[in-house]
Amino acid sequence: MAAARLGLLLFSILLVACARPALQPEEVVFTEAGIPENWLLDGRIGLQLPDRSWQAAIHWNQHGEDFEISLRGPFGQGLGRVQKQGKDVVLTDGEGRTLRRSASELDHLVTEQLGVPVPIGSLRYWVLGRPRPGRSWRLLDSSQGRRQGFSQVGWDIRFDNWSSFDGRMLPARLTMRRDAVRLRLVLHEWAATSVEHGAE
Repeated sequence: MAAARLGLLLFSILLVACARPALQPEEVVFTEAGIPENWLLDGRIGLQLPDRSWQAAIHWNQHGEDFEISLRGPFGQGLGRVQKQGKDVVLTDGEGRTLRRSASELDHLVTEQLGVPVPIGSLRYWVLGRPRPGRSWRLLDSSQGRRQGFSQVGWDIRFDNWSSFDGRMLPARLTMRRDAVRLRLVLHEWAATSVEHGAE
């Protein structure tokens, strides 16, 4: 009888262990390793300033070092698109006008058009819950044992929620702050892609 109860107890423990999610938010380790190169993202992005704010739907297609980011308004109208291919970056505004610059000027070009700094070169890593490789960073203070985020290139990046996308634990909501600028991104869909489905 005792052996049967012990067996039942061990079986129950095994079931609980198997049912436990593979990764909990408080167990997330921020690392520069294992970053996927090709992926698609759909979600919403919002920018808030002391005197104005805006929101848009965002579609992001990342293919290695190249990408295409499209923004759309509440009624589906195009608000702009940024494309990086090789050494060139092309920005197209909502009226169809285009600007072409060197890829090294990516962040400067976006900042110039929006009037506020938006670090696209770093954001591609932050949306995956990772620091940008090759740049110094530090952990932000944790709350109740949870790793909330990190600080990098003058921005505080906080991860408000985590969820599983395509079998990978990613931040479902993240907020980035720098001085009076707040940038928020909400992920609706994310999936790793093959080389054939990269940015065109």
